[in-house]
This record gives sequence, structure tokens and C-alpha cells, in this order.
Amino acid sequence: MLGDLSTYMKTRTITVALFAALGMALAMPVMAQDNFPDVPENHWAYEAVENLKREGILVGYPDGTYKGPNSMTRYEFAVALNAAYQRLKTMHDGLASQIAEIRGSMGSGTGNNSGLADRLKAVEDQLRGMGRLNDDVAAMKRMADEFQKDLASLGVDVEAMKKDLAEMQKNMGGTKAGGITISGDANIMIHAGEGTDNTVAMGIDGRLLGINNAGSQRVSMLSDVNVYHEIATTLSGAVGDGPKWDATIVYGNLIGVSGTTATSGYGNQSNRFGGQPFREGAGDIYIQRFAVEIDNGIAGTPFKAHVGRLGAQTSNPYLFKRSDTTPYFSNPRWDSGDWMFDGAILAFNFGENSSLTLMGGRNAHRRSVNGTELQPIANNGESAINSTIGAEAKFGIGNAGTVSLAYLLHSENDDLGNPLVGADRLEVFGGGINLKPINGIAVEGGYGKATLKQGNDAVNDDNNETYYVGLGYNKENWGLMLGYRKVESNYLGQGSWNRIGTKWSPTNIETFYGNANVALGENLSLKLAGEFGETIDAQGGIAAESDILSLSGKLVYNMNEFFKVMGGYETVQVDNGANDVEQRWFTLGFGYNMSKNSMLGITYQYGDVENGAAWGVAPAGNFKGHILTTQLSIKF
Repeated sequence: MLGDLSTYMKTRTITVALFAALGMALAMPVMAQDNFPDVPENHWAYEAVENLKREGILVGYPDGTYKGPNSMTRYEFAVALNAAYQRLKTMHDGLASQIAEIRGSMGSGTGNNSGLADRLKAVEDQLRGMGRLNDDVAAMKRMADEFQKDLASLGVDVEAMKKDLAEMQKNMGGTKAGGITISGDANIMIHAGEGTDNTVAMGIDGRLLGINNAGSQRVSMLSDVNVYHEIATTLSGAVGDGPKWDATIVYGNLIGVSGTTATSGYGNQSNRFGGQPFREGAGDIYIQRFAVEIDNGIAGTPFKAHVGRLGAQTSNPYLFKRSDTTPYFSNPRWDSGDWMFDGAILAFNFGENSSLTLMGGRNAHRRSVNGTELQPIANNGESAINSTIGAEAKFGIGNAGTVSLAYLLHSENDDLGNPLVGADRLEVFGGGINLKPINGIAVEGGYGKATLKQGNDAVNDDNNETYYVGLGYNKENWGLMLGYRKVESNYLGQGSWNRIGTKWSPTNIETFYGNANVALGENLSLKLAGEFGETIDAQGGIAAESDILSLSGKLVYNMNEFFKVMGGYETVQVDNGANDVEQRWFTLGFGYNMSKNSMLGITYQYGDVENGAAWGVAPAGNFKGHILTTQLSIKF
């Protein structure tokens, strides 16, 4: 089905040679999603790991050395976090054991108490002195949630880890049960651009710059400057020794939609609004999360429930995962991959790395104060999906990894008429396998099928499947993943997979993909990614009889623990006769960690985009120009 592969590759020789030459000197700092399991360099966890190192809690990972804030995979983050947890637990438990021993001696009436009281006070002061690490322990708890699946793949009991960290905080004079903890983040974002050659600029998200709200071209970057702000406040606590709760309330002007038009910032957290300019709109308020956690047991089986406004995704990302549609903005709320709903998640753990998760809730009408749908599913302005129920079972393969099976049922949103094209629900099922590196070898793979149904009848029972499989090899200073994927034209699973230029999670494709990362020195790292193949048929997605090639590279140099510079190049070619597509972006970036809780990033990009009419992503035409983005982030 892929045609004559040798002929295909010959037509790409010049492009691949150009990429290989540029890839050693350039790289892409704009954080588009990669297939290789890595974490963006401006992810908050990089700074948390750095601070753990400065405090002496983290002394090496995972090969016994610490190389500074170089690019790390999720596996390496999990290894580093577990190592820091074990060291901190040893420090805490050692002091707690001494305190218990001294109190036991004082209470027994034996020994000389005259010196024991002073000794007890000294050891208790040491334990309370660990309170200086309260922010680090809080960061470790947050990392335990974000890297839960990766930790579990190492055989770590994540729930026990989080309980231990919470207990440490209380003993160190940190958060106490029944109290309220306040945390959050504040961000300032700037988008500016100008077109060249009588055109406007287009970013990798498909948004236009160098253009005003009326669609007129701007002659200067200074005349197309959009400034955005957002501040999120998270309150968390516990009801005595009972249920825990947390709530995140957000204010800013990054959201705003009218019909299918983004009236402010990014519009919402799930759509890209390709072909539209950036606009500044009114400030708005919304609740990102408001959840209660109930930790209990049923017939001796570990059980946990979360109720409220929650987020969830499946282990197989093709089934149920929200895409990161804001590659120029890094923020956990926007980039987590979770789909938001108001409902409940019930989790039952059965042995090592094995669990059953049940979830259900309302997706549609999760709105801001001004009425913006926060995370609409499969529609630009309003959610085509009204509610979702689902289940996922995961089975541990010893310490080698996990196998997962999932089923999801999405009901249509009647408020939109008939958004699911003649159907009243969408059924999605599938599974995946994820084997962590064993002797350097890692395996990933998955299957999914999405069927529209009306009553008992299937509306689209053809061309509605997806498959992927990848084989990786990791050594100390480099890693490689090669794979194959097929996403049929009628596959409607609400998942997230690759990006081909300005096309997010494309359907109607059959491709081979590859990703590599190389440590070129103690402070220098290189990442390369590529994908090539063709379209499957004449339905949906990218037009039929199209040859696809996507290549990108990213080079990161960490000058020291505060400064880093980045460079990148990305090219996409879709050959379809008269409707060819050619997209290129050159990127330079600069990052400055002003403190452990503040970061400044500046990115310059030049885009040269030619979209043919058969691309399937509006708009068609030529787009050239300069793009400047800035992000200032502060955590508190």
C-alpha cells in the first residue's frame, strides 16, 4: 500500500541531505508534540529537578551522573524522581526514628533524662529544619501525579510515595491536615509578527501573524503585537483526616470564542483555529478543576475515587487524549493531555502495575464566566460530544511494562442538532502495550476503532481503525525509536498522535516514523524526528494520492543552570500534483531561569509556507514572515 518505497526515497534524497546538514546545527525549540517519549525543556519539572539537585537531594540519574538541565525522557524523569524520593525518605525516616527512640527512653523511666530532652530538641529542630524543602516536596508530589504511569512502569508504588511525601510535609512543618495550601502560576505571553513578499506569516499552529482583526496585512511587527495574561490560583486541603480537595480558578484573556472564531488568545484549550489571526479580548474567569479525593478500600482492594471537575486520558493516546494545540505556550493546564469533564473517576488497583479505572461525566457546557466552552470535543466553538463514560484496564507485565484495554462511549450534544453525522453516539475501543527499556530495548504499540452508531446500527463501520507499533533502543548518550502507523480516514477517536506541519493528528495516512536524541556533550543535545508515507484513499484527512514527508530537528545548548539557547528547523512536503504543500520554519530561542520559580523564554521564527488546496487545512495560499513569541512564567 505504501507503493514503491525505493522510488519514493530517491525523490527525497536532496531534502533529506539538506535536513541532515541543518539538523546538526539547528533545532526546533517550539514545543510541538514528538513521538519519542520526552519532556519539553521548558517543562516546570526540569526546574524542580534542578532545585532537588541544588539542595543535595538528587545526586545522580539514571547512570549515576547528573549532567545539568539536558533533555530528559519521561523514563529518566521517573528514575530521577524515585531516586530523590528514596533519599529524602531516608533522611526523614532517620530523624523520625531517632525522635521515637529518644521519646521511648524518656517515657520508660530508664536512663538519664537530663541529656535526652536536649537531644530530642536538637533532633526535632533538624526535622523541622527540613521545612526549607517544603516547596521541593510539593514539587515531588506534583511530579508523582504527572509521571504516575512512568513511575508505575518502574515498579514504584505511587500512592505510597504520595502518602509518604504528604507525611513528610506535615512532620517538617509543611502543610497540615485541615489547613489550606495556596499555590499557582502567572503567565504573560506576547505574539508578534509581520509578513514578507506581500503575504502574512503562519506559525506551526496554523495561526496567522502580521495581520489585524479585519484581515488586513500589517507592515511592521510592532503594529501586530498581542499581549496575553493568565493567572491561576490553586487551593487545596483536607477535611481532617478524611477526603482531600483541590480547586484551580483561572483569570486571563487567553480564552474567548464567538461561533467558530477565536476572539481572544488561543480561543479554548482544545482547538487551534487555523487561519485566524491572534486577537486580544476581554478578561475572563473559569474553573479548571474542582475535585474531592476519597481514598478507601472495598473488600481489602485498594480503591480511590475523584469526584468533581476532573481530567482524564487513556494509556493509548490514540483513543482519548487532548492535543497540545498551543506549541508556543508551555503550561500544565493547557498541555496535560487530559479531557475535562464534570463527573467521577473510580480507580481500583490490583497488584503491581495492574488497575481498573472507571470514569464518566459531562463534557459539553464546561464554560467560563463569559460563556466560552473550555474544551469542546471535535468542534471549534461548541462540543459535539455531550458526555463520556469509559473504562480502562491495565495489566502489569512484571517490571517490563503494561498492557491496557479501554472502552469509551461518547454521546452526541443534542444542542448542536446532529453533530455526529447521522449518529447518536460514538463508540471507541482499543488497547496498547508499553514496554520500558530492557537491555536498552523498548516497545510501544496500540490499536483503536471508533464507530458511529444510531440505535443498533453502525453508521461508519468502514475505514475507522488505527494501528501503531514502535521499537526503540536506548543507550547512555543516545536513543532511537522507529515505528509504523496507520490512521484510516473515518477514524474519529478523540486522541492525540503526530503532527505533520500544521495538520494535528491527521487521518487517512499510512507512514513510517522515527525519532532520535543524542547527547553531543555535557551541555549539548540534539533531537531529530521524521515521518514519511502516503495517504490511504480519497476520503477525509489529507487528499488522496499524496506523498508525505515531515522532518524536524532541535539543538539545545545549556550555557549554565540559568541560560540556554536553542535552534531548530522543520520542513513538511505533501506532493499531490497541482495541490502540493511545502512548509518550512527556521527557529531560534533563548531561555532564562531567573529563579527556581520564574522563567523567561523568547523565540524567533521565520516561516515559509505554501498550502495547496488539497491540504485539508485552511487556508490555502502562500505565507511568509517573521514571528516573535515571549513567555514569562512565575510559580507561587
